Amino acid sequence: MNKIKILGIVIGTVLIPSLLSCGGFGFAYEKKLTDNFYLIAADERAQMNIAYQTHDNQYSTVVKETVFAIGYNDSFIIAKQHPRKLLEKINSDSTFYYIVEVGRAIRERKDFISKIDTFTYRQHYTDNKGRDSQGPEKTQVFKSYYFPPSAERLTYGKYLELRKTLHVPDTLDFTIVFTELR
Repeated sequence: MNKIKILGIVIGTVLIPSLLSCGGFGFAYEKKLTDNFYLIAADERAQMNIAYQTHDNQYSTVVKETVFAIGYNDSFIIAKQHPRKLLEKINSDSTFYYIVEVGRAIRERKDFISKIDTFTYRQHYTDNKGRDSQGPEKTQVFKSYYFPPSAERLTYGKYLELRKTLHVPDTLDFTIVFTELR
């Protein structure tokens, strides 16, 4: 086999799939839900999970794969999940439920960031001729990033109880359903 054919095989079977899986060309599925919460699947839909975008396209998992049904509004995200271990089949014999409190995450993030972020100020910002050009300069010394905790795995009964406790509206239902993942 000549070197050009070998190079083509390597690019087609190793390099391109690697770029795809590393996010070089995006996710297999990505949908912004509300605030910084996303429904994403990195390489294949069987990896569908709920994630929180922390910064610079980095995500923290809130509900692990495989999420197959979801509903959301500005206050809550509800999800159904069949558990799946890495590189194994989806376990469709088990179904777990999740409720993500979006408002709580927003409050916790604001509180966390206000306590952690540090800024320094200079009296004046001057241009190269020594003139005050923009007033005080603010320099960020430390930038914090909030990572919400993973949502609690619930049985159907516990899910219904928590819905009542949190006052999740009756109108919030599973509006996005991936039938191929059920």
